[in-house]
Amino acid sequence: MKEMKDLAKLKQCMSRYRLLFNYVLASLVFLTALVYLDFGSIKVFASDSDIVFDLSKPVAVHGKFKAEAKGLYWESELRDITFQADVGKAGDYALEIIYQAEESVNEVIQLKATLKFGAEKKGVFLELARPVSYGAIRTDSNGDQIRPVCKISQRENKLIYRLKNNVSNDPYRLALPAGKIQLTLEGIRTDFRLNGLRLVAYPSYQTYSDLRNSKRYREAAPYTGSSLYFQAEHLTASSSASLGSMYSRSDPLLQPVSTEKMLLNIAGGLNYSNDGQWMEWELDVPQDGLYLLDFKARQSYKSGLSVNRRIYIDGRLPFKAAQNLAFPYASDWQFISLKDEKGNPAQIFLTKGKHSLTMEVVPGPEAAVIVGLTDLVSELTDTYRSIMMITGINPDHNRDYFIERDLPDLHGRLKKIKERLVMQRNCLENSAAGQGAGSDSSRKKDGDTHSGEATAITSLEVQLDSFLKKPDSIPARLGNFKSNIDALSAFMLNISNQPLDLDYIMLRSPAGKVPMANGNFWQKLCFESKALLASFIPKKNDSKDGLTVWVAAGREQLQVIKDMADNEYSGKIGKKKINFSLVQQGITEAILAGNSPDVVLYVPNGEIVNLAMRGALFPLDDNAAFKKLKTECQSQAFRPYYYQNRCFGLPLTQSFPLMFIRTDIFTELGLKIPQTWDDLYALIPNIQRKNMQVGIPSGDSSFATMLWQRGQSYYSDNLDHTEFNNQTAIEVFHQYTRLFTDYDLPVAYDFYNRFRSGEMPLALADYTEYNRLLLAAPEITGKWTVYPIPGNESSGRIDNSVQALSGLGTYVLNSSKHKSEAADFVFWFASARQQAEYGKKTEDLLGAIGRYAPANQVAFASLPWLPKEQNVILSQWNKVKEQAQMPGSYYTARNLTNAFRATVYDRINYRESLLKYAAEIDRELERKREEYRGRGYSK
Repeated sequence: MKEMKDLAKLKQCMSRYRLLFNYVLASLVFLTALVYLDFGSIKVFASDSDIVFDLSKPVAVHGKFKAEAKGLYWESELRDITFQADVGKAGDYALEIIYQAEESVNEVIQLKATLKFGAEKKGVFLELARPVSYGAIRTDSNGDQIRPVCKISQRENKLIYRLKNNVSNDPYRLALPAGKIQLTLEGIRTDFRLNGLRLVAYPSYQTYSDLRNSKRYREAAPYTGSSLYFQAEHLTASSSASLGSMYSRSDPLLQPVSTEKMLLNIAGGLNYSNDGQWMEWELDVPQDGLYLLDFKARQSYKSGLSVNRRIYIDGRLPFKAAQNLAFPYASDWQFISLKDEKGNPAQIFLTKGKHSLTMEVVPGPEAAVIVGLTDLVSELTDTYRSIMMITGINPDHNRDYFIERDLPDLHGRLKKIKERLVMQRNCLENSAAGQGAGSDSSRKKDGDTHSGEATAITSLEVQLDSFLKKPDSIPARLGNFKSNIDALSAFMLNISNQPLDLDYIMLRSPAGKVPMANGNFWQKLCFESKALLASFIPKKNDSKDGLTVWVAAGREQLQVIKDMADNEYSGKIGKKKINFSLVQQGITEAILAGNSPDVVLYVPNGEIVNLAMRGALFPLDDNAAFKKLKTECQSQAFRPYYYQNRCFGLPLTQSFPLMFIRTDIFTELGLKIPQTWDDLYALIPNIQRKNMQVGIPSGDSSFATMLWQRGQSYYSDNLDHTEFNNQTAIEVFHQYTRLFTDYDLPVAYDFYNRFRSGEMPLALADYTEYNRLLLAAPEITGKWTVYPIPGNESSGRIDNSVQALSGLGTYVLNSSKHKSEAADFVFWFASARQQAEYGKKTEDLLGAIGRYAPANQVAFASLPWLPKEQNVILSQWNKVKEQAQMPGSYYTARNLTNAFRATVYDRINYRESLLKYAAEIDRELERKREEYRGRGYSK
């Protein structure tokens, strides 16, 4: 009996222990499920629901990779790699990536990910930031502040993937069945360490009300001390080197601000506008407590609309409403508080010590509108092109084109597009009204309304409505239709960007008040008066015995060059101090008047010989660095800088054309890519039959290109006369002018707009247009590519030689008292390392659309071009030719233009035109040669 009682007690005891164990286990599971830390998400999921891909056991590899303790090092040579895992339970998942960035020429990491489960495949494009960390703000010799040096951050980054390019605010949702799953990653831009890949349960976020009801918030006391200020210019990290601190004197209440010195006092700007970009600051909190978080910001970029930021504290989203903090439009500075779901300022609990605060760009409520407008612009462009193929670019208003007969689906297409435009406009106006677009006074002062932002949409609505009622009127208004499409495309790009300026971040007591954001009238008047007076005071620290360098570029480029010189040239190498001036006009006149600097940067290469023949320049080919620099540049790059067998300048930039092709139109019409001029001549009628055109530059560079491909240049070997009177030159001139006489190609055209609209599916244009199309014409992404220009076929070989379009260089003045030091400086700046650094820094400031076009090919290899893009550019670049320059060579281009106009406009025989103006060129060259005979450089 006693044994039965003991057994019962034992069972009861075990039951209690089992209950306690289950309670502890459940608590651990709950805590694990509640919070999971990464760069920007609080995810609610059970830890055993994670699907981990074993990086040490890929099932397929194409290329090379280096296995490491945490994962693998993804070198640039690695093409693709496949991993496999088992999905134990069907459900919604998100893809988590853990990685570490490495130094690379590529600013971002780009991968193509393909998930295969069963018979289904899903492909997504992954773009991962290459985060940078910042040093301290520096000061130059004049007391002006310089942006801090930034370097690639070695920290481990963890993120949940979401679709970028303003497509979505939320993580990418993967609805997966149970079973095996394969993930293939294909490298596009690599050089990074992949430390982890997981599929995690789709995240959810707690509301602010739930957070406020938590025990920690209920027990926390509000902070009661003075407001804490954290200057926005003191970033600790960001997603890109293009982000950072800036100068501003827009208001006397900026912190800090000076009327005499250039102080870095704000952060953000136009570069801080792309979806997914982020900036991070460190907040040093004096005590535990509840704080209000405010941002002193200026959003004067998107009139009538808000820009949006996602707020993270210590890498976490504090509550659901922090997913999207709206900064409404205002022309002045304003304070924006972190708000809860009801729009009231939200109190956040912070412990004593250091915390990180991160602001990420997100599309906000406009995401769906941006996606919808992108599709609509593409459809409208296709519709315009369908009509244009029937009517031509300039329709005859007196002709009936029977558009409804030839395009029977046109009415239905226009009706659907109009309905979708109305829907997008309503969404946009509701979004603006919901977020608020600034105060009423701000909107009235700037003459802005919410509906005004939709003007581009409403104009198209009205026009499409009239097209539906009167389809016969479409040809007469086709040009206006295209203009409205262009306006809609520009509007779409405008709302896609999310620029924002930040002065400082403030933590304050819930009972505290925000200070004035802007100075009053008298403060501004006093500040502007001091600034005006300070502008007349010369810089005290300009070195009298230093080099004087004039820069014929923009202010941003000048600042980059100055920073490089102060830190690298004068600072580390210990060379002379350099005084820089921004001089864009009248350089030659100033030099000839005796008011000359030591060095001039970024002048057209045609000016070099004009100064050299007058003895104004110092030869640079005796410098020890000359031979090395020549090997780094394209073989022809130095040719325009020679005079009387001496080199008087160094090339800095060099540009040339590529052939841009609309692959979608070529596929639609069944056209082949032309490789020779004969192919192009045969192709032109097929394109023109559809009322489209081909774009070939009418300038003399096209004539020079064709001439080079036939093995001839403009001048004789001894440069004493032109070679235009031989049979080859006459045949080439005929071939060149036939494009505009027999084939009626446009003499002048807007490449960007006509290529984007599809009116010109083939055109030759400067290779620097590549990034412009890539960034400013998203509606044709994937619908175009580039090739080398057509060539001349001879003996089974195609010669694709091409005349350079333009080039900028640098020189040293013969009047300089520091010729040797000046020469050292120009060789230093023209070197591969410095040109690459200059290119990267200017791109950081201006964005990818302002990518540098160096003459130094070694420097070019360090710029962030994709291998495919780089290969096409280099294949054409290696065949670039440059014409020699001589006294009077300016007359060559002028008279070739005259010969072209006489042939094309006046219909004078091509042979007669060329020979007439060739004789005039030869007479001018002889006159100039006699005038400057015996003159030039002398020691």
